[in-house]
Amino acid sequence: MIDTLPPQTPEEVAAERRRHDEAVAGRWPIVVGLVGTVVFHLLAYVAVDQHLFGWGGPVAEVPSDVATMREKYDQQELTFLLADDTEPRTPLRFTETNPDAPENDPGKTNYYGSRNQQAAQLEPGNDQSERPRTSGEAKDSTAIVTGMRQQPDEPLVVPGANGQNGAGMTAVVIGAPAIPKSAEPLPGFEKITGDNPDGIGTNIGKTPRGKPEDEKLQEGKAEGTTTGPQQLLAVSGGGVPGIPGRPAPRPRPKLQNVRSAVLANQPLSASNKGMTAVNSRLSAAGVWWDEFIDTVDGQFQKLAEEMTTRPPSRSTVVIHFTVNARGEIRILDIEGEDTAGRVATYTCLDAIRARAPYRPWTQEMINMFGEEEEVTFSFLFW
Repeated sequence: MIDTLPPQTPEEVAAERRRHDEAVAGRWPIVVGLVGTVVFHLLAYVAVDQHLFGWGGPVAEVPSDVATMREKYDQQELTFLLADDTEPRTPLRFTETNPDAPENDPGKTNYYGSRNQQAAQLEPGNDQSERPRTSGEAKDSTAIVTGMRQQPDEPLVVPGANGQNGAGMTAVVIGAPAIPKSAEPLPGFEKITGDNPDGIGTNIGKTPRGKPEDEKLQEGKAEGTTTGPQQLLAVSGGGVPGIPGRPAPRPRPKLQNVRSAVLANQPLSASNKGMTAVNSRLSAAGVWWDEFIDTVDGQFQKLAEEMTTRPPSRSTVVIHFTVNARGEIRILDIEGEDTAGRVATYTCLDAIRARAPYRPWTQEMINMFGEEEEVTFSFLFW
């Protein structure tokens, strides 16, 4: 049995053809994408194969014997670099020391200064810090103590027994006992009484206290000495020379001979008990920086006393500058002129530049810093 389809009209044929074309057009992008993917992978494979294995390029020449191969590899230079496991070196830092603290070897430390010193404080802690605990308003400071440069006037003290100033003294006679020499009153001081036919006599009155010293007749031998009383010398017990029994005043305590500085807020404590000190290794660079700071500070104190106008209280001037190996100064930047004023700012600048050039660097300092070092100074007006 043959089954036949009913005849189609032209409209149905056209509609069927449109559906077919739309189906073909919808599948075409998929076919193009599939073909493009295959072609891309083939090209990538060919490129990698040629790069790694030399496919399609010149054929590598294979040596025919072992000697030729050994000669080829002997001409090659291989360089092996070992990994550097050492820790980076901590940079050295300058610190000011306490001149009243005893010198002591600090051991291993990255701090250097004008003398050997070991970190300590009056009440030690357990932080093992290389700097003592300080309380201040500065973020960072090289100073660990503060004081005054001026020294009080001290009386002359004669040491007594065991180097102490006692409550009294012992006096001994130096030389033989002195015998006073008889002498008449000085001319013009004689008292003339009675009648004198050749002169004029007067007697105004008697002195109620007796004769003055110049009118007294000094008794003694004609061959006596003309020296004064016997000389006294303090040999023990302290006191003032020549005044037995009068003790000399004890010396007033000395002010700490360090500059007036604002300390940093350092909460960590040193573990050693003693006078306030910092870990510091003696260095020529430390001596140079200590002298430099003292010179600038002394000049600043002198100029500040001569200022006719005072800047606002608690104002600060910060100056960034460089010092080179010849001791020359180069100003980089200035902060704080808007608050401290121009007079205070120029006072700080003059304190740094007035004594320049400073002492040239030593070779040790040149090895440490090169030809130039950047420095920051902060000047505070209270």
